[in-house]
Amino acid sequence: ILQAYNEEKVVRFSIESLMKLSYPADKFDIFLVADHCTDATADLARSAGVTVLEHSGPGLAPGKGRALKWACERILAMNKYDAFCYFDADSLAHPDFLEAMNARLAAGDSAIQGRQLAKNTGCLLAKILASGHYITNRFFQLPKQALGLSATLHGKGMCFTTEIARKHHWDETCLTEDLEMQMRLIRHGVRISWAVDAVVYDEEPE
Repeated sequence: ILQAYNEEKVVRFSIESLMKLSYPADKFDIFLVADHCTDATADLARSAGVTVLEHSGPGLAPGKGRALKWACERILAMNKYDAFCYFDADSLAHPDFLEAMNARLAAGDSAIQGRQLAKNTGCLLAKILASGHYITNRFFQLPKQALGLSATLHGKGMCFTTEIARKHHWDETCLTEDLEMQMRLIRHGVRISWAVDAVVYDEEPE
């Protein structure tokens, strides 16, 4: 599931990375959630063969949490999928992402955060933020995984089983939907594992 708000400049790269995943093409589908987009994001996704869910119109207020909850309800109603992976429309997935997530699911994990790295380091700010990813991965996520503690969620590169997606909907009103989901899962006894081999690349501001 790709969540997007006016991402016409980058969305095609994200879609391309998902279409190049080293995983059987008939075993996964790509959905783009266009949250009140006013540019060509939705049209570009459709032209690439992606299923577009347009979260806009009367009665639908904008917001990532609202859009994800709305979209997940519709995808869950299809009764077709075992798990959901979440990305932002400016992120990229490593070709082995789904293979790595599938291995974690097969091992019994139900909520998983992939390893987040920077996809661009073209300026000082981006380099600082990229360093932050390395620090988080090495000194927070890796030790927590080794100790059996929950990883932190980062809004992209996440994977939940269908059971988790049904029981724990995205929050419509909070400011940071990934942190809210993280705390809700932990509070209900769901351990969030960390998949070092499931890499997602985050676009840093320049």
